[in-house]
Amino acid sequence: MGGMRAWLDQEGAALEPSSTLVLGLDTLGAGEPAVVREEGPFRPERYRDADVERADRGAARAGLPAPRRMRLGAWTDPILAAHAGLPTVSLVSVRENAFTNYHLPTDTPDRVDWASVDACVRLAAGIVEDFVEGA
Repeated sequence: MGGMRAWLDQEGAALEPSSTLVLGLDTLGAGEPAVVREEGPFRPERYRDADVERADRGAARAGLPAPRRMRLGAWTDPILAAHAGLPTVSLVSVRENAFTNYHLPTDTPDRVDWASVDACVRLAAGIVEDFVEGA
């Protein structure tokens, strides 16, 4: 998150929320696409409803089912952009409510589920298209 903080500190003030979308892609390639609705270990921080709902419209554009909602007990980089007032979506993929092989020695390239990557990329494209048409 240090890189995201530094980028926002340097560039964030110049970003116009009406023409900027921060789309985080994290832990993709294992399971179904999911959109983070809130995150954080002690006092969860929520993403704006309008931003989370954008993922449903993006899924419809991509011919995918609406992504499940997730509450994470940790942090992803995009929450910092949400704190800065920018439209923000954090997209992850999960299998059975967990990140498969996350930060484990078994997290190797041969275990990437390419159908999952494809679904996440299609969803991301749909989210961006929704944002562009709404901006």
